[in-house]
Amino acid sequence: KFPQREAVSFTNKGDGKWTASSQDSWCTINNKEGNGNASTICSVSANDDDERYTVITVTSNGKSENITITQKGG
Repeated sequence: KFPQREAVSFTNKGDGKWTASSQDSWCTINNKEGNGNASTICSVSANDDDERYTVITVTSNGKSENITITQKGG
C-alpha cells in the first residue's frame, strides 16, 4: 500500500518486446513499451477518497503478468 503520492518502479527481465498498461488514469505508466530488460515507473496521484486499487498488466512474448497496486485513502 502506498501513501498519498508515490512512484512505483518495476523491471522486466527478459528478451523481446514488452508492453505495460494500467486500468485506471490515477496510475500513469511512464514507459508503456520497451524491448529486453528495462525498468519503468508508475506515478500514482494523490487519493483523498477511500482506498483504491488498480492492476498493471505487463505483456511479453505472448504472456501477461498482473501487478496489483493498492493506495490508502486520505
